[in-house]
Amino acid sequence: MQSENGDLTDKCVLVVEDEYLLAEDLRRALAQSGVAVVGPFASVAQAFCAIDAHAKLDFALLDIRLRDNQLVYPVAEKLIQRQIPFAFTTGYESSTVFNKYRDVAHFEKPYDCRTIVKFLRRRL
Repeated sequence: MQSENGDLTDKCVLVVEDEYLLAEDLRRALAQSGVAVVGPFASVAQAFCAIDAHAKLDFALLDIRLRDNQLVYPVAEKLIQRQIPFAFTTGYESSTVFNKYRDVAHFEKPYDCRTIVKFLRRRL
C-alpha cells in the first residue's frame, strides 16, 4: 500500500502491548497498511525473544507499563543497542517518561491507530 509519504509494504514492526483490544486494533491497522507485524507481545521476556528471533525489525511500538507492572525500558535499551527506532504507545503523559527517553515519539492512550500509521509512513 503506497501513501504520499511512504510505503509500509515489507516493513517489519514489533508491537509490545499488554491490553488485548488495543494490541489487536494496532496490529490490524498496521497489517492493513502492509506492515509485517511482529507480536503483539505482553511482556519484556516475550519482546526480548522476538527481537532475538527477527533479524529485520524496522521499528517498534512499546507500551511503557506491561503485565505484572513490568516497565518496557529494558526492551527500549535492547532496541537502542541494535539501532532499531521505536515509539511509546502508552497511557502515561510524556512528562512521566524517563528523561533518557523524552525525545522518543509518544502516543498517549487512547490513540488513533491511523495517526500511528501516518507517523510510520513519514518515519519509514
